[in-house]
Parts: sequence; structure tokens; C-alpha cells
Amino acid sequence: MIEPDDFGCSSVQTFSHVGDPTPANDHSVFWNQWYQAVTEDRPFIRRRTSEDTSDPTATHEFDSAGAVRIGGRIIAPPEGTPTTGALVVVHGAAPRLCEVENARWNHLAKRGVAIFAIRLRGFAGSQRETGDLLAPDRLGAGWLARGLDADNHNEWILPHAVADVFNACRAMRNWMLGRRGGDDRPIESVAQPTGHPTVMLFGESLGGGIAVMAAAQLAGRLPRDHFIDRLALGLPSLGDWPWRFANRPCGAALDLDKVLTHHADQRVELVDRIRLCDAVIHGAKVRRPTLGKLACRDDIVPAPTAAAVFNAIDADPARKWRFLVPYGHIDGGISNARRHALFERCMGDFFDPAQRPIRSMQPWEDLMHTGNRAPDGWSPKLAQAEPDDDTDNANDSPPPDKSLFAGDVSIDEREAALIQAYRFVGRTLDALPYTQDFDRLLASADHDSPRDALHTLQRLRKSGRLPRLGRTSEKPPKVDPAHETIIESLVVEHAGSLGQRDRLPYTDAFDRVLEAFNARAGASLSAHDLWRLIARLAK
Repeated sequence: MIEPDDFGCSSVQTFSHVGDPTPANDHSVFWNQWYQAVTEDRPFIRRRTSEDTSDPTATHEFDSAGAVRIGGRIIAPPEGTPTTGALVVVHGAAPRLCEVENARWNHLAKRGVAIFAIRLRGFAGSQRETGDLLAPDRLGAGWLARGLDADNHNEWILPHAVADVFNACRAMRNWMLGRRGGDDRPIESVAQPTGHPTVMLFGESLGGGIAVMAAAQLAGRLPRDHFIDRLALGLPSLGDWPWRFANRPCGAALDLDKVLTHHADQRVELVDRIRLCDAVIHGAKVRRPTLGKLACRDDIVPAPTAAAVFNAIDADPARKWRFLVPYGHIDGGISNARRHALFERCMGDFFDPAQRPIRSMQPWEDLMHTGNRAPDGWSPKLAQAEPDDDTDNANDSPPPDKSLFAGDVSIDEREAALIQAYRFVGRTLDALPYTQDFDRLLASADHDSPRDALHTLQRLRKSGRLPRLGRTSEKPPKVDPAHETIIESLVVEHAGSLGQRDRLPYTDAFDRVLEAFNARAGASLSAHDLWRLIARLAK
């Protein structure tokens, strides 16, 4: 039984929530001009020949709006498997390196789907023209708020990100048709599709809202009646802005609210600008088969607003499938993790070009709201959740034999070196950052990026591939409740929520949290002690 969410909504209220469909004053004018500008050039995918150092694992790229090179990774069907469909994947607010996409999508590629997992401008893999746009700006706001308060509303980054996804879908269609640009760089050959090429789209969280906007702009505008054949969304964000600002801002709304607060005299104008990119409004133009993952509770993307985005999509009710999970951007324990893993398996069937969506979803109908086994009996093998911050409870068993798509999960040489070094230092993961043991681990694994190494270890732990080291004897320092409140507010300010704490270590944002806490509390906590407190508060 799921209790009412943090906004007082019951499950029925959450999933029936409908957002305000009223467009901004100049919605049509803006998007017509946007469309004319974006379609002036035809995008083509090419193999990346010069490395983007922010993510050297991106394999391909194309030119998007403003001559920005958008990078990503192509996961093509195995040699000898005909390519019968294409899928564009849009990430959330904290994507990992492109190379991790292989483990997630290899199983779908074996079904004949060519996957293009892109990285939006300003994210690692697409930073050569823009630089790193993830660091907080002068107001402490992040990527989403870039350019929002500029004199020219065409400088806001979000419509440009919509163009990145819009162009990725166009480029993937050209790739399916064997088309190439005017340069001599080779492009892999693909099987010539029969009829029109199947182009599908998936976006999660931040990418979910952007995917809806891009699908809306593709609908009915190009020579064919539709462009996107199937759409899947995971906890879609960027929708129902009036509701989000009227309630407690969190996640993406928190970033935008910092700009609105700073420019209080321009609030009405800026809110109208934000409404140009409301996924609820755009959803009314999307009429393709849609699979959506929605949560009963979520502290990053409020569950009612994610439901509002899904409910706004104007597909026939018989071609919309709502897959429920108890918790969204929250660590909800092993049963919740199983539901998320089952959604990935369900999505693999949904994107299978060999079957019509209605046929592929029929076996899943009874599992859309509850259940922990796929129709064929497969059950995800997941590591148990950690009971507290003093126990490293990752699974000691061999790596799971199933990925999120039930394919093999492999460990590359860098990951294997980190695992071996982790065993060697013998210190639990939450107690490692900012210690000499972590420095020893980096040296032993020949790893020069503490942030990347820590994120890799965290990912390995969540997937059950990090060995269990037992309980550490070290305890976090004790602070009074008032100081805990200060820590929590600083983490929310710089990371979005306590649930996103893992993005903080070895960043400028963490340094600012440490400096601000010591100043406000009159304390002299070390970086290690502060991290231990954050880890404990987040449990």
C-alpha cells in the first residue's frame, strides 16, 4: 500500500492528474520560427573522428542547431542481423559515460534495432562547442536554467536541447535510409528498410519531457503523417510548470525557481517563457503508441506532474500503456528495483519492430500495475539494498547473468581493476571518499579521476558487482539536529535532493557545501566527515 505522496496526493489523484493545457501567449509563433530555423539543415550521422575529451566513449555525432556537434553512441545489430528499426535514447539529468549504454541496449540490438544514445549539448560527449554547462551558474542554478534570463528568449538552452533530439531522430532516419552528408567520412551500411523506416524514441526524466516536445514538433510537419513510430517515457519531467511552481519546487523546478526569485520583477514574463517548453502542452500533438513508467512517489519529478505528461499524450487509449513503480527517483528497496528492471524488459518488447505494439504488450497487461516476474517467468536478480551507511551490502555472488534487458553483463578492464583495488583497500564505499585509502585505490587501479572512479564503484554496487566488505568500525561524527538541517538544505540546494547526493563528491559543488556548512555552523569538518554525514542523512 503506497501512502499519499509528499504533496498530499493519493495514488488515484496522482495518476489521474491533468496539467494546465493553456499555451504561452506566443507559443505558435515561437515554435513555427523554431521549426523553420531547425529544418534549414539536414542532419547526418558520422563516425566521430576527433575525440571529445569530456566523454571519449562517444562513437558518433551529428550537427545540430547552432552548428553544435551532438555526440552519442551507436549500438548496432550484430553482423548478419537485418536492421529493421531505429531507437533514439535521451538521457536524464545525470547520464553516465556513453560506453555503459551497450550493456543496457545490446539485447534490443540483437532484435534488429539500431540504438543511438545521444548526449544533449553541454553534457559530457557534446561539449566541444558549448563547454561544460552542468556546473552551477552565478545563481547556483544548473543546466536547465542556462540562458533563461537572457534578453533574447532564443538563448534558453531547453529549446536547443529539443532541437538536438528532433535532429537526432531525423539523422537516424537518414542513417536507416543509407543517406550521408557531403563529407567523405564513412558511415556503417544498414539494411534498406521496406516502406518507411521505423524510428522510435525513448526519454527518461529530463529526457522524457524533451522527447515529448521533439515528438510533437515532428508530428505532421514532415512529408509523412507521422515520424516517431513508438514513444516510451520513464518518469517524464518538464511538465505542468504551474503546478510545480505553486507547490514545493524540487528537481528541475528548483533550478528555474532560483532564476525566478532573482528576477522577481520579471517573473510573469519568465514563467510565460518557461511555459513554451511545457511537455503537457506539447503532448496534445503526440498521437503515437506510448509506454510510460510512472511512480506513485517521487522527490525529484513530482509524481502528479509525470502523470500529467503521460495523460496529455493524445494517443488512442488502447495504444497507451502505463507501467507503475512504487518510487521514482528514490531508493525504494529491492521490490521497487525489481519493478524498474521489469519496465526495462517490458520496454524491450515494446520496441521490438517484429511485433505491433498492441501484440507485444498483450502479455504484459496483467503486470502493468504490480508483479515481479516477466510473462516468460524471468525475474530480475538484484543486489539487496543497504540497511544502513555502515554496511557495504553489495552482492558477493558473481555478476548477474541478466542485464536490464536480460542480456549478458560484462565488466571491462577498468571496472575489474577498480573492483580489485576496492578489495585491496578493504574500506566500505560510503567511507572511502576523501581518504588516503581512496588515494591508494586510485593509484592501484591506475585511475586519475576520483569522481569517475567513485561513480563507477557506485554503479557497480547498485548492480550487485561490488564485493561485500562487511561493517565498518568508523562512525560519522555526531552533530546536533540544527546542523543536520543545514547540511540537508545545502545538499538540496547544490544537488537537487538528498537522493542525488552521489553526484557531489569531488566536485566544486561539494567544496561549496563544505565551505558554507563550516561557515554557518562555526565548525571545521573535514571533507571526509561531511560526506559521512551526508551519506547517513540520506539513508
